[in-house]
Amino acid sequence: MSSYNNEKELIGSILSDDDDQPVQLKQGTNSSQSLISTGVRTNKKFFQTQTSIEILSQGSSNPRQLSDQQSIPEFKKPKKHKTIQPNYTYFPDQFFQSDPRIEILSQTDLEQICGNQQVSRKLQNLLESGDEKYKQVIISQFEQNTLKAAKDMFGNYTLQRAFEFGQVTQVQKLYNNLLPFILELSKHPYGCRVVQKMIEFIQCEWCQDQLLKLIFSQIRQLLQDSNGNIVIHCLFDNVAKHKIESLIQFAEEQIIAMSRHTYGCRVIQRIFEQYPSEMTYKLLNNIMTIAPQLCYQEFGNYIIQFILKFGPMKERQVICEIIRDNFEQLSMNKYGSNTVEKYLELMGPHQIVNELFKFSNREFVFFNLSVHPFGNYVIKKVLNFECPPLKQFLRQYPELINRIKMSEYGSRVGQIMESI
Repeated sequence: MSSYNNEKELIGSILSDDDDQPVQLKQGTNSSQSLISTGVRTNKKFFQTQTSIEILSQGSSNPRQLSDQQSIPEFKKPKKHKTIQPNYTYFPDQFFQSDPRIEILSQTDLEQICGNQQVSRKLQNLLESGDEKYKQVIISQFEQNTLKAAKDMFGNYTLQRAFEFGQVTQVQKLYNNLLPFILELSKHPYGCRVVQKMIEFIQCEWCQDQLLKLIFSQIRQLLQDSNGNIVIHCLFDNVAKHKIESLIQFAEEQIIAMSRHTYGCRVIQRIFEQYPSEMTYKLLNNIMTIAPQLCYQEFGNYIIQFILKFGPMKERQVICEIIRDNFEQLSMNKYGSNTVEKYLELMGPHQIVNELFKFSNREFVFFNLSVHPFGNYVIKKVLNFECPPLKQFLRQYPELINRIKMSEYGSRVGQIMESI
């Protein structure tokens, strides 16, 4: 009974919540010896006692002693884990509201301003607000590296706002920084936007003349560039016409190259839109000399379509005659068919419907075009008009309609013929 109480006292002391008190063992314990001896065999020391304790090892009759001077750590309760909550900092929607924020902004690295879309939008809002202290800080920051800002995906928008809302002296500084790089910026996808704003908002006549001089010195490169030609178009909208008349002379000399170029053909059309016939008659005459070739050309056909719609009556009649004389060949050409469709849209089919009833390669021209990959578009355009001679022709040759429907491209024509 005595050994049972000693063991109970030992186990109870181990499981006790009173962790701050060391566990004391009494001498003379018997049944608890096997429990403690496991800890001794693994060289783990569990208890601290003031007296020497005699411990018997399992499987051995020799007693072992623990010295009073050996230090054995106490058992203590593990502390509860405390989760540290993140510290979120709230930034108000209105950026840079106070003067200290302006000081921070003036020291901010330009790379961060250029590369950050959110900051760029907020800076634009500050420039639009009309507050001069914001304008001064922001524009002076961009003055340090204007070229890099002009080429940046987001910084170019802030620069554009600076040209719009900045003071004359501020805009002049930005202009002076960018002027030596006009050609480079005009050909850049983001820089060309800044150049357009410069053209639009530079008020000084002398500065504008300098800018135009640099642009015209590299006009050929800009006309052939996907971004540079947009800068040229901006001149038509924002510069006095007499200052860019040299564009007409350049187009007259380079008519063949420009009319066949994806961007040059657009500039030619803008010249006709902006200037009276008295100033463009020579350019028009040069175009008419190569009009038959332009009808078939990938970009030249757009110039022919423009003249058909907006040109003088004399030139329109000449082009109509070219189309009638080459109706089948043009209709079977990828780009020539566009010219014929524009002709039908403006003039109708009445002057060329008889061409459809002629024979070519032992078939009616109507059949040849209906089953052709490009000609079928011309036939569909013709069928959209009310044309009695064509309806009568279709009634006379019903087997022709069936043959057209059975072809790959004629099936599209057949659907329209059924409706009429």
